[in-house]
Amino acid sequence: MMTRIATAVLILATLASCGGVNKEGHLVPPSPPDVFQGYSMAHGADGSVIVTRNAPMFTNSDGAEARQAAEKLCPAGVKTSPNDRFQGGAWIFVGGCQ
Repeated sequence: MMTRIATAVLILATLASCGGVNKEGHLVPPSPPDVFQGYSMAHGADGSVIVTRNAPMFTNSDGAEARQAAEKLCPAGVKTSPNDRFQGGAWIFVGGCQ
């Protein structure tokens, strides 16, 4: 019984650590976050850029600040779009880095 529970926990932890699935259905590992002066950036499986502020967390009204941080974290800047959004303390720029 304990072995089955341990196996299930291991499988769930492995799946949770995956970055996502690409268009072909293959698992994509999560990218390590880039860090810049109190901000962190990660890349979503769809190529989006996910920007967080280390403390305090971003709010919905911090979009301009999040974009400025993304501009600094992306080597050639960030592609903004009307579909960019705030979600769970992070700003997601769906166009990714340029």
